[in-house]
Amino acid sequence: KGNYNKSEAYLIKVSQQEIDAAFSGGLANIVQATGDYSSANPLLYFPGSDNDKISVSFNLYLYIINFSYLTSGGEIITLSAPFSHTTTGLHLKAPVTVGGYTFQDLLWDEGLQLYYLQTGAGRVNLANSDIPIFPFAKVLGKSITNITVPTTPLDGQSALFTSKYDEVKNNLITGPYGLTLGDMKFIFDDASKTMALNVDVFQGSNGFIAQFAYSYTITEAGIAKFTLTGSNGNGGLVQNDFAPLLNYLESDHFKMDYFTGVSPFLGQFTSQENSGFFFTGKLK
Repeated sequence: KGNYNKSEAYLIKVSQQEIDAAFSGGLANIVQATGDYSSANPLLYFPGSDNDKISVSFNLYLYIINFSYLTSGGEIITLSAPFSHTTTGLHLKAPVTVGGYTFQDLLWDEGLQLYYLQTGAGRVNLANSDIPIFPFAKVLGKSITNITVPTTPLDGQSALFTSKYDEVKNNLITGPYGLTLGDMKFIFDDASKTMALNVDVFQGSNGFIAQFAYSYTITEAGIAKFTLTGSNGNGGLVQNDFAPLLNYLESDHFKMDYFTGVSPFLGQFTSQENSGFFFTGKLK
């Protein structure tokens, strides 16, 4: 147990076979496969015993798996389970009961390139939904925690956003640090109603993270309002460079929704005060 936060860590004795598999690349393979699988399948689910869809999402930053389902009253319930990687898949801190099944492991099928859970009646495969499982506002910060804007332009981004994005790029490269803009990651947490904007910036080959922290509110209709609460040291140094984008983010309300014009779906921010300002990001 940690002295400061009292966080608990569990050590689980492994077999010689698991040790051999880990040191021969098996553990690295699972870590890579899980990241790739999560990125390629933003709308993962498995069918419950009553055929209701149980949404599954991986928070690979906090090492948490979220299982979400819709109640008969229209509310979304999310169970969050800490996990660790093993040489065969993902092991949960404690058994989870959801969708009519109780399990403690998600197992990786290398041949089919998918995760599944083993139940008393056999196995249940995870699948990627063709359509959104839940309303966007219901799952933001729960089963969807990350909206990433890459350096390559995406569909569903406006000309006004592109012009402000280009201003930021120019500010960074011509500024005192000569920085190159990388991915922008909007990371949501529903429980605390906080969003971290983590931006990858590069000085030559050296990478840094500039972070801007926000609190937010969001309505049932998906209208969000963001309030800047702080930044890390890197963020403070380049905050003026990011002003062309941050000013919109803090002053406007945004409709948060799916952008379904492509596959896989993207997440979209649409300003309610400036209809010409909207952008999309990859979902995780």
